[in-house]
Amino acid sequence: MTKQVVYIAMENTLASGLNVLEDWTIRLSRQEKGLYLECKPLVSEEEVLKHFPLEIYDVRICSGFKGITDEHTKNIKEEKIEWLNTYFPHIKKVTFVKDPYNKNVRNCSQYILIDNCDWARYSYKGKAFIAPWL
Repeated sequence: MTKQVVYIAMENTLASGLNVLEDWTIRLSRQEKGLYLECKPLVSEEEVLKHFPLEIYDVRICSGFKGITDEHTKNIKEEKIEWLNTYFPHIKKVTFVKDPYNKNVRNCSQYILIDNCDWARYSYKGKAFIAPWL
């Protein structure tokens, strides 16, 4: 049986956005390391998997990221993976896109997107919904 693919956005859906961190714009512009590791989970992995059990769904994370430099982009990606491994260790598949508002991955018309960003949902070419846990 083929499982339904569900992409879940990281920022403001699984994790708090950077905008809740003090001086986040200054810290981001300075390419400060560890910024993404300070984000707090908005939901537990247990709650996510209650809505999308791994026995039925192929649950994946889709996260937008673009650093100021190539090195900064690499650091952001590593921090996000570390954060996901800490809070969502059973969800192993992660796709990174350069534009956080465009999560149209290949074959996305067949997939579901869970994202609390209106722009990302409206531009998505598959089915897109607000997270049921928020």
